[in-house]
Amino acid sequence: MRADTTTLDRFETGRIEARKLKVVISRALRDSVVPGMNFLSAFQSWHVEGRTLILVPPRKTPTGQWNRRPERSL
Repeated sequence: MRADTTTLDRFETGRIEARKLKVVISRALRDSVVPGMNFLSAFQSWHVEGRTLILVPPRKTPTGQWNRRPERSL
């Protein structure tokens, strides 16, 4: 499988924001997004329920790497 690497300046999912995240891009993955261990290991914990990935944010966030955005009120 051929793959390329790059660094994302910013990646957001829900209220979690990662900066300077190293990623692998491969056409073999087609439309799939597969989080790597470099992303998952930064969380306090993570697990899968059915087809849903549950991410528990880190307790302490290293400056410039992880940020928790405030909740938005409706």
